[in-house]
Amino acid sequence: MGSVAYQEEQTDFSQEIKTFFKIKTTQEYDSRRKKTEEFKAGLTVDALFVPDTYDRAGLILSQMAYFDVTGSAFLGTNAWNDPRLISTVGASLEGIFFVDCFFRGDGSPIVAEFVEEFRKAYQREPNTLEAIAYDGARLLRSLLQARFPSSAPQLREEISRVRDFQGVSGLKGFAENGKALRQLSILTVENGQIVRARP
Repeated sequence: MGSVAYQEEQTDFSQEIKTFFKIKTTQEYDSRRKKTEEFKAGLTVDALFVPDTYDRAGLILSQMAYFDVTGSAFLGTNAWNDPRLISTVGASLEGIFFVDCFFRGDGSPIVAEFVEEFRKAYQREPNTLEAIAYDGARLLRSLLQARFPSSAPQLREEISRVRDFQGVSGLKGFAENGKALRQLSILTVENGQIVRARP
């Protein structure tokens, strides 16, 4: 087990990759005097967690593919859940997994309707924060219409009783401590699409 840090605005991760994976480089010249490089990793890992946005994770994964780092599962956060991940990473998407509460490809009618209406209104795909905000507004409106709470403490109590809400962000309700109860999805990429990982 190990870790490596990099700078916030960094775009070249070659030194970090070579150091972490103990990569040795051999250089040769072919018949046309063009230099070719071969890389051999001295360290293999079962999984690599990259807690960064999809675009920076894409840079890291692409550069790892250049250095022939294979055999690892690549794990990320919901910040990877963006259609642009696929174009950023390119062919280096095998073995990536990330978790999110919002999955655009969910077959349920409420998610499909939300995604369609969002696209019509904003001409782009909705993200996780927008799905969470949408659920919050829907939940609040339904409680105000059905229960008519007369004070903030009464509204808080009504919210804490919710257990069967059907949210586009996987929201089901709230625990007694106020923590949101959500159904999460493990996501991966297959055939150029973000999909739920198979068990």
